[in-house]
Amino acid sequence: MADDAIVHEAEVQRQYVRVRVPALVEIKGAEVECYDWSVNGLGLNATQGNFKVGQRISGEMGFNFDGFMMSVEFDAEVRHVREMTYEGRDVHRIGLEFSELSSRSQALLRYVSSAYITGEAVAAGDMLHLVQRDNSARPRKSAARLAEDLTRTQRFVQAMRQPISWIILAVVLTFSFMLTSNAFYRNAYIRTLATAEVTTDTPTARAPAAGVITFIAGNEGDVIPTGNPLLGVRRPSGEEIFVDSPCDCTIVSIAHTVREFVEVGDVVLRLLHPDSKTFVRLYVSKSNAPWLFENKPDYLIAQILGYEGQFSLVMGASIFDAAREMLVLELAPSEEIPSELAGRPATVIMDAGRSTIVGRIRSFFAG
Repeated sequence: MADDAIVHEAEVQRQYVRVRVPALVEIKGAEVECYDWSVNGLGLNATQGNFKVGQRISGEMGFNFDGFMMSVEFDAEVRHVREMTYEGRDVHRIGLEFSELSSRSQALLRYVSSAYITGEAVAAGDMLHLVQRDNSARPRKSAARLAEDLTRTQRFVQAMRQPISWIILAVVLTFSFMLTSNAFYRNAYIRTLATAEVTTDTPTARAPAAGVITFIAGNEGDVIPTGNPLLGVRRPSGEEIFVDSPCDCTIVSIAHTVREFVEVGDVVLRLLHPDSKTFVRLYVSKSNAPWLFENKPDYLIAQILGYEGQFSLVMGASIFDAAREMLVLELAPSEEIPSELAGRPATVIMDAGRSTIVGRIRSFFAG
């Protein structure tokens, strides 16, 4: 066997040995001279330059063994075209790379090339036995071929993988920052106090003298017109004294009933003036008082049995309850509180950071 019958190429270029075993190649019904071939492709000497790089072609490659012809159908891509002189002729050297080969075709090409290299005879019977086997591995594809075989969806996913990773990271960091900043804001600017109650200015009807109550104008919830008697008390001397209604007042509560003995000045009735305003009375402990006067919160929310409203601090209306050792503040509602909530406990949330930049940003995202 001639030394120039086998050509070895670098590993980085090809994965298979090229051999110059005679082969018949037919493309588009025309026979083309085969210069060399391998399991991965073949080289042609074409007399016409109608081949272009990147062109995909189909053809058939055959081997003649003692009158027995074995053929391989192939699909290939033109990888290079080069003009040159070969054996005194001007030819186009065409390099083809197989796109897809069946396992039987691979086995046939591999067997022929191996037998040619080792000098073994190739018999038709061996070829028939070989093409019946289907245990050959597919040829390895180059990186360029693998990239071409990727679908558009796969390429899109690969292209978007890094941007999506950055987006996910940004979302996680933003969420963590919001949680941390919210915890800091609540600790620095917000106080929640449960020591509050809804109240209203309620005038009282007191006993005008010591004696027995003989008359009460109505029951709780009744409205007594201005000037009408509210209650009457009979002195031990038999004299009966009446107290008139100072307004179109509503009886809120009755402390003493008819035939009970009362002392002068005892509260008998609590009344609700039609112009009375319902407000929240807030009790502030010594520990929270310094924070309150230092931060002067301008945003207060009171929650009362499902009702929630915004309030403002009434300056100058604060007193100190010595018995409770607490500062008593009056909170005026931004809108009227239902009178039926009078006497109910309330929870007050004081926010001193609403006017700050952080507070405005927080309010914006909170809606």
